[in-house]
Amino acid sequence: MKSIGRPQFAIIAIVCCIWVLLAAMTHYRLQTPWLGLTVDSHSMEILTISPLGPLAKHDSVETLIGEKWVGLSSGGLRIKLLPLDFISDPDDIDSHEEFLEFFERQLLIFTIINEPQVSILLANSRNLTVHPLKSTPLSALPFEYWAIIVFAAIASVVASWLWLFSPDRYLAFVYLGCGLGYVALVLCNGIYSTREISLEPGFFKALSYMHVIGSIVYTSCGQAELWLYPKPFPRYPGLILIFLFGLLGVAVHSLPVLPLSSNWTVYWYGAAIIITASILIAQWRRTKGYPVERAAMIWLVLAGFFLLICFGGMVIWPNLYGGKPILGFAANWFYCLIIYVAVALSIVRYRLLDIERWAYTIFVLLISFSLLLGIDFLLVWWVNMNEVQSLALSLLIVGWLYFPLRQWFLVKISRQLQPADSRWVVADLIQHLLHSQTHRGVERQWEALLDRYFHPLDLAPTVLETTEGRITRNGLCFITPAFGSVVSYQLTGANKGSRLFTREDLYFLKSTAQLLDIIENYRLAFEHGVEQERKRTVRYLHDDIGSGLLSLIYKTQEPNTQDAARELLTELKALMTGIETTEEKIQAACQIWEAETRKRCDEFDIALNWSSDDNTHDLILVSCELINIRSILRETLSNIIKHSEATSVSIAIMLGDDSDLGQDEHHLTLTIDIIDDGKGMLVEKVQRRRGLHNMKARAEELEGNIDWISRPGEGCRVSLSLPLQGMYRSMHSSDRKFIKG
Repeated sequence: MKSIGRPQFAIIAIVCCIWVLLAAMTHYRLQTPWLGLTVDSHSMEILTISPLGPLAKHDSVETLIGEKWVGLSSGGLRIKLLPLDFISDPDDIDSHEEFLEFFERQLLIFTIINEPQVSILLANSRNLTVHPLKSTPLSALPFEYWAIIVFAAIASVVASWLWLFSPDRYLAFVYLGCGLGYVALVLCNGIYSTREISLEPGFFKALSYMHVIGSIVYTSCGQAELWLYPKPFPRYPGLILIFLFGLLGVAVHSLPVLPLSSNWTVYWYGAAIIITASILIAQWRRTKGYPVERAAMIWLVLAGFFLLICFGGMVIWPNLYGGKPILGFAANWFYCLIIYVAVALSIVRYRLLDIERWAYTIFVLLISFSLLLGIDFLLVWWVNMNEVQSLALSLLIVGWLYFPLRQWFLVKISRQLQPADSRWVVADLIQHLLHSQTHRGVERQWEALLDRYFHPLDLAPTVLETTEGRITRNGLCFITPAFGSVVSYQLTGANKGSRLFTREDLYFLKSTAQLLDIIENYRLAFEHGVEQERKRTVRYLHDDIGSGLLSLIYKTQEPNTQDAARELLTELKALMTGIETTEEKIQAACQIWEAETRKRCDEFDIALNWSSDDNTHDLILVSCELINIRSILRETLSNIIKHSEATSVSIAIMLGDDSDLGQDEHHLTLTIDIIDDGKGMLVEKVQRRRGLHNMKARAEELEGNIDWISRPGEGCRVSLSLPLQGMYRSMHSSDRKFIKG
């Protein structure tokens, strides 16, 4: 991601200010008078007495554990304690009257514990006189408070980081607002939820209102994030309505209560949940057909699955065995932090390539955990087993039945996801690579593999060559590894755009390319050996057979024998030229073919009309192409001389492409048309002759096609079409490039 130009010192300043605020609030929290007691909020029984508190040195301290704390007094002030006084969050109070009463009682309690000497009234009519500490020790702050401080610090860092690097300033703004709201709500809740019994009432009430405002800001900005991402809706009036709804939530928190016992904020939060769920459903529908946006959306679904696992492990599982939640009330803010971080990872599109695999893994784990939990629950509550027996039986059932079934299901799904013909395409490609004498043939097989395996929206060669392969644009594009003489290709949109390219795809192609590179190197080594054998054969023909024919020409006195020997020597030189030449420009080859053809036509009084395409001067034919084309030309001309009684022959050599067949523009074809004005023939009757059969075999060896079109009395047309490599090479370099246009 790219920075959008905001000063980094401003972001650092925001983080520092938030951390300073955390430190200041912690310091203020420590200034509360402290008795060193932990009390159950429902029964008001004393649970623990801190060894650092003023009651630690009391003679009957052990007898206080389990006693019910019923009142406080100091001087002329006295108050009977109620469960309402120990409630952790005043926002949980149902009515507005109870909310106001709560803070009136907090004022009186705070006044009493600020006195130098306080009497603690117990249910058994015992009175304990203590001297409260003027401040709370730092070590007395519970684990939940420090967990919340860590959550707030993490949220501030994530919010500032995304604000600095997000390319969308609107989205970054609402995400920052969501982070600030989260910091406000968790910090305020952490301070008053971990109090011993009271805080300074004005500060306490401000914290309560700040907590509500932070919660509403967190909710509204979260809705705005979903509105803008992954597929943004129109900003206006959607964002305006969302933030107006947030202002309504702030307002109704201070309104009088309904005639019923419920607070207006309950209805506001209910409506907020409905709105958020509606936006989520709409975004899920809008991202259909957009794999990157859908993968970003899966991040949120993955966070939801993770929340279910955390909630089950931290809350449901301990409750089944009579325990307490692992994080207590701090678990709520831990879940909110998970959602907040998941949204950040979605916005920055972190590891979208792996998100579907991660989501699938989380889903399988959730099913496993839920099944184990459900079986254990049934055994405990319905069969009345004890906890140890039910857990052991649950593990046996899940291990023996569920996991084998799951493994069978995973194998079946993986086979269905694997393209059925991928292994056969690889096998065909290897076979073709071993036997192909043209580069274009290997390319076509490689393209077939890519098309059948990935079904991309677009497949084209690219100048960005790499031997390792690379996934770009968050998985939308894939640059294949180059190997041997095959260049890299760029693929766009796997499975017709329905999914992203993954690391498994990259591993498959890298492994395949490495295998094919080894095979092509083997083929090149084999061709090198063939080349050496060819040179040895040429030397043998030249030194032994050629010299023998030349001696025969000079020694014999028979004119017919001399002519036959000269003709054989000419044929031998042509054959050696074809064997010795590994590649040659088409233009030069055409000149040789024209000279030879014209000479033979002149011998038999046949007029020759020769034409060749001027666009072929950069194209090069390799040895097998030179030999086979020359043989086809010679065989065709021999048939014309022997059987057609023709008086004229037209030969046209043209260069074209097969774009009309739906192919790429660089798939070039060489077309040779030979037309005579002879007596014609019935092609069906002569097609099995050895000469025509050999010509067809030579054309097929070059992956081409040859056709004869003729009728008695209408002459004959021989049409040869050969796919070329689609390349041109400098005679002084082995570099290959695609022809364009």
